[in-house]
Amino acid sequence: MIEQRISTGLAIGAIIAGCGFLLLNPLRLAFIANTFVPFLLFNLAVMLACGMLFLLRADRIKVRPIELVLFLLVIGTALMTNYGGRSIPDILTDFLRPVLFLTVVIFIRNYINLEKFGSSRTVRFWLKATGWVTVVVVLCSLLISRYLIPLYPAFSSIDSIFGLAWLLASGNIFSQISYMLILVVSGKRGVYLAGFLVLLICYRYKKMTLPWWISLIAIFCFICLMTVLNLDTLAAIFLKSNTNLPSDSSGIINLLSGGRIEELRGAIAAVHTPLEYFFGAGLGFAFKVEGFEDASGLHRNLHFTPANLAIYYGIPFVVAFAYYLAGFFLDALKLIKENSNPVIYCYAVYCIASMFFLFTEFSIFAYVNFAISCGVVSGATNQRRKLNRSSFACHTAASK
Repeated sequence: MIEQRISTGLAIGAIIAGCGFLLLNPLRLAFIANTFVPFLLFNLAVMLACGMLFLLRADRIKVRPIELVLFLLVIGTALMTNYGGRSIPDILTDFLRPVLFLTVVIFIRNYINLEKFGSSRTVRFWLKATGWVTVVVVLCSLLISRYLIPLYPAFSSIDSIFGLAWLLASGNIFSQISYMLILVVSGKRGVYLAGFLVLLICYRYKKMTLPWWISLIAIFCFICLMTVLNLDTLAAIFLKSNTNLPSDSSGIINLLSGGRIEELRGAIAAVHTPLEYFFGAGLGFAFKVEGFEDASGLHRNLHFTPANLAIYYGIPFVVAFAYYLAGFFLDALKLIKENSNPVIYCYAVYCIASMFFLFTEFSIFAYVNFAISCGVVSGATNQRRKLNRSSFACHTAASK
């Protein structure tokens, strides 16, 4: 089927794009070129391709009830929005983000051939390559930052989790710990915390020996030791701050949150009616927050994802979307526990790590690999359920 080849090709292209972004990331961190824009444009192109194919195959694609509910809630938000004074590009962006995310998940779940995808040498090569690219880029970025030009300390990306996931699938404990330390040194807080979380989850389903537990505790102690020994250096590298640590509690909280508390306060101040609090401020919403203004003098997104979704799409959407993601989380846990095909295992690990990472960085609809991972996890779970039902039916027939 052509749809199966297209879905596999899009998934491979998304992994390659992640590697490309990692390789070009030092240019962005040196403020030479914003390489994040072409990366996002490629992600958008993949999502639009899935959206077009979804429309062409709408009569044959299976859509879950919760997905229909989410579509309707987005449409409801569009109908209730007061569009006075709002930017048309912002309105279109806010409408298309959740819609395209859902179409990618649905298309991948319906059409990807998991047997061929899981055994694809190309997919396996690029999953492993992501790990090697991460190691090379982080080490080179450290050298560049020390000897050539200061780089903003965020040398990895969420796609670096693919490298950790492959090492977890291979079972090499030394490589896993070494790679985890690379993620810590990279300075990208969300990535190394998400990595540590999936490390604990994956080890939860293994028969842990004493050296493994000691290694995990050593990583945790290493992070704590860095915090205790040099708070100013930690603030510069891990908190992205070049100033001295504040002495008051509110200043420390604001530093730890990276200004996210101020974002939330600004958004709440811009919401005026109880109806907006419950159903959201609508598409194209923008607000003032000191230090985060764009060219228009306003700010658009909150880093805290649940609050951002509630502000734009309303509390009912947040509840429905949380329920939707919880299903993927539980499915991914089952796949990790069953120690499934290495490729499927990697996508299950990536799915869980992305949920943690994107919880405090509102790009949940921007990373196409997250949507693809949800589709792969959901498709693999559906396939296993069908096999279990077939096995049960055969066993029942044989017993009769």
